[in-house]
Amino acid sequence: DDAQIRAVQVIDRTQLILQIFAQRARTREAKLQVQVAQMKYMLPRLTSFLTTGAGMDSKGGSSGGAGAALRGAGETQLEMDKRLF
Repeated sequence: DDAQIRAVQVIDRTQLILQIFAQRARTREAKLQVQVAQMKYMLPRLTSFLTTGAGMDSKGGSSGGAGAALRGAGETQLEMDKRLF
């Protein structure tokens, strides 16, 4: 039924594995290790994930302009995304 379209999160195998590890991490060290692994995995994917995937253009900023307060003069969206990580 077209009226019952559900929002589904689509992730790849590595993201699934990292999510499982994150859910099962008990100690502070284990949680930090998973967080580092997730950041290392996401860093090369920032170009498409956070800029175009989040509804932002590659030149920086979204239609709402909320990200402009975080950006310095001449800073691209990709540079801003890397700084957030």
